[in-house]
Amino acid sequence: MKNNFCLTILLAFVFSTVCSNTTNPTNFKTDESTENPLLYYGFESWGKKHAITIQAGQIAGSLDLVDFPVLITLDHLNSEVLDGGASSALNGGGDIRFSSDVNGDNQLAMEVVEFVTDPTPANRRCQIWVKVPSLSASSDTTIYIWYNKVGEVQPAFDSAFGSQAVWSSYFFVSHDGRTDSAGGRAITDLPAGTETGPFGSQVSTYTGYERAVSSVPDAEWDPVGVSLMCWAKYNSTGSWRRVVHIINTNVALQLVQGDGDEDDSFQLGAQTPMITSGIGNANNSKVNAVSQETWNFYAGAASNADPNLVYNGAIITNDSEDGLTNADTTQKAIFLGGRSDNNARFDGAISTIMIGDGSFTDEYFVTQYNNQSSPATFATAGIPENVSGSGSGDTQAPTAPTLSSTAQTDTTADLSWTGATDDTGVTGYNIFKDGVLETTLGNVGTYQVIGLTASTTYNFTVTAMDAAANQSAVSNITPVTTDASGGSSGGGGTWTEASGNLSYTTGNVGIGTSTIPTDYRLAVSGKIISEELKVQLQATWPDYVFKEGYDLPSLDEVQKYIMENGHLPNIPAAKEVKKHGIEVGEMNRLLLEKIEELTLYVLQLKAENEKQQKEIEQLKLKE
Repeated sequence: MKNNFCLTILLAFVFSTVCSNTTNPTNFKTDESTENPLLYYGFESWGKKHAITIQAGQIAGSLDLVDFPVLITLDHLNSEVLDGGASSALNGGGDIRFSSDVNGDNQLAMEVVEFVTDPTPANRRCQIWVKVPSLSASSDTTIYIWYNKVGEVQPAFDSAFGSQAVWSSYFFVSHDGRTDSAGGRAITDLPAGTETGPFGSQVSTYTGYERAVSSVPDAEWDPVGVSLMCWAKYNSTGSWRRVVHIINTNVALQLVQGDGDEDDSFQLGAQTPMITSGIGNANNSKVNAVSQETWNFYAGAASNADPNLVYNGAIITNDSEDGLTNADTTQKAIFLGGRSDNNARFDGAISTIMIGDGSFTDEYFVTQYNNQSSPATFATAGIPENVSGSGSGDTQAPTAPTLSSTAQTDTTADLSWTGATDDTGVTGYNIFKDGVLETTLGNVGTYQVIGLTASTTYNFTVTAMDAAANQSAVSNITPVTTDASGGSSGGGGTWTEASGNLSYTTGNVGIGTSTIPTDYRLAVSGKIISEELKVQLQATWPDYVFKEGYDLPSLDEVQKYIMENGHLPNIPAAKEVKKHGIEVGEMNRLLLEKIEELTLYVLQLKAENEKQQKEIEQLKLKE
């Protein structure tokens, strides 16, 4: 009897243990050791992972920040995550996951805004937001990215680890001004135009005649405090233009361009309780002399009538009372690019609009600015690791490669290597500069180091890796001394000089910019001056206007077209020119076409005048 009782207790214990691990499989491992886990139950079939370390020095203030959405960019990811190779994540980021621990026990909520893999680094894109449970101001915080798993898709929007969960402390979040990631709320009256935002994706642009709105049902969202963060840039000066206008029953918060005195200023105004029908003043904090057509970060909170303005990481407190008012405040809503009464329209672009429930601290805003403005300083990427339990048990490391330098300039060094072998195959290489990891590459044999200092000696080494993350011994040390400023040497350079002419035959050229639009050979950010410019057009020059059979529209047709469209036929409208610019050669061709058409109209009028003059002379003779 006693033995049966003991057996019953034992079976109950085993059953409860199995049930516990079945209902919570994410926490189940066959080995509890954190140094050598044998199985990651939640991520056991993911191929790779690496650490991302958030620097404590980037956390403003002395207090830890809780449930903080961290922006993950290309700066935080090892190159193999996006190179499209055998160890890469999926294009679109379907297999990307994050955890707060090395074993993957604690998965983190995340939102993939943009994730593009490509063998060419310039074509890669990454904007991912991850909710980190706690950011320490006293010690570095490490999270882990998991990737390299076929057939995966991102968690659903409203799931425990989906995008909505990232923004649990926010009422409204729109990266592009067109969709809401926090609650999926509709945004109506969207502007037609878009442009490239501060993180490389497309965002809404406002022309001073458009305003978007996200209405809030009466039963929703009546906090006593509200917070705002966004990036904005303006295209023209003006007074009292609303960039973002937030209204609910208890509080109103506005970011406004211009105040009647300084039209290049921006101010944050708060009113609590909310003032109705445009009556009353708001207390504001203001920054002057904001550069035109430049992205800037603005943030602040309203829990009282004296909000601070965080502008590009600086906390501004000046309590100016410039009479910001609400209009039609019976409508609870979030207005983008204009005021609630459809006036005070903004001429510019807005990105990454984050509206929080409650009043966040200035230190919170400054930390967000640090993360968004200098991601490479905010956090660093670790070295990729093979996920234990998904490998083949391979423990043999590759042989060491042989490294050499083929060319250098004043700021670059071209490296190449050969000779690494492995029993299962080499999958990648780590490049080190003066003993510090420079980058991790796929299975390639060359790399150009950029951003070097002229007339400086660097020591480079390389190691090889296999699919099980075994790493070879370090290669031979290859010293490279960069040229003096402006110089280049070696056979691998793409710039050549002959007879006093400097030429570049590989790729395209950007001056003052790294963004070169498709199909263009040269992009310049700034003004160009020259004594003469010659444009060699491939299109037909408009001599065709004078040829027989040219369909010259009548003046009545031209007048009708102008009345309907506001510009001449075949000439682009002002809005199109503002958005796309003009091509000098093509515009000169079109203008000459109009001049030649005008010449034909003048000749027609001359012929009609001569005919009328003859008729008048004949009438005089009859008298």
